[in-house]
Amino acid sequence: MMFCAAASDQSRQYICSANYNTRRGITADHPFIVGLLNNAAQLSRYYQRQFQQIVNCLCESSAEIIVEECNRIREQLIAFPECYGVDVSSFPQLCLDDFWSMGED
Repeated sequence: MMFCAAASDQSRQYICSANYNTRRGITADHPFIVGLLNNAAQLSRYYQRQFQQIVNCLCESSAEIIVEECNRIREQLIAFPECYGVDVSSFPQLCLDDFWSMGED
């Protein structure tokens, strides 16, 4: 999976294609992905299992599963008493509007 910059402000609103079969890249400047990339080292070190689940979801799952899993993991990390310098609460909650689907402009 590769990361790419959004071509416009309009395309910046999408993380990736909703359909994992047509997904070719992840928008690196979507707010959720910015937070994920900026905190990748800390997340990988202190929350390795959850970080890997997020990465796997982004690569292999449909938009519905990504929304469900990433929001669940976000809430789980917020509940942990130690944050190790990661402000998980600043990561936006995801919804289906964060994903591009065929037929959208």
